[in-house]
Amino acid sequence: MATICCKIYRSDCFRKFKAYPFHKIRSNFSPTIRSFVRPVNTHPDMEEFPEQNRPGIVIFDMDYTVWPYWADVHLDPPFSVSNGVVKDSRNEKVKIYPDILKILNFCKHHDIPMAVASKSPETTMYKELMKLLDIHKYFVQFEIYRKSKENHMKVINEQQNIEFTDMIFFDDDFRNIESTRRIGVTAVHCPRLGVTWNMFLEALKKHSDCKQTNPKQRQLK
Repeated sequence: MATICCKIYRSDCFRKFKAYPFHKIRSNFSPTIRSFVRPVNTHPDMEEFPEQNRPGIVIFDMDYTVWPYWADVHLDPPFSVSNGVVKDSRNEKVKIYPDILKILNFCKHHDIPMAVASKSPETTMYKELMKLLDIHKYFVQFEIYRKSKENHMKVINEQQNIEFTDMIFFDDDFRNIESTRRIGVTAVHCPRLGVTWNMFLEALKKHSDCKQTNPKQRQLK
């Protein structure tokens, strides 16, 4: 008798559970949740960074810095675009890290040139991906070949006529950070997380402060 009563009770509870208007809970709480979301200022006051203290160029590695993989290992061409979504031959979506587009637009808005420095030997593939993702247009120079990042910086220095101490460089490999810091570049480590908005703003601020107080010091912890 107890077993039968228990089953009836559980069955009744289940019907009440299914019938409960959970959508009303979501609708009741959603305004409260939205009230905690604060808009991000994508163009902060640049008076904090006087023009003479802004970087001459911002340089990005690609793999695990702009996009979340080794593109020449984890993605298989040919690539296709459908409804604005880029996919490889295995139907894998190709994407960039969430804050990258905001950072690129910020630099463009403030006339800060940008360049790419990658050790990948797949130059054509990387440029194609950037065009398909519509980020190729942001960069003034592409150093994509199997040489050291120090070499990449030197070529950018020669072609853009920008001193090493006027460069900010983002990379996920700390060995590249160390080698470029030795020649005076403000090198910022982003270990497999991509360049974030806060990381970018911190780099701008530290570069500006460093340039103002001690032009020879270019290291970010």
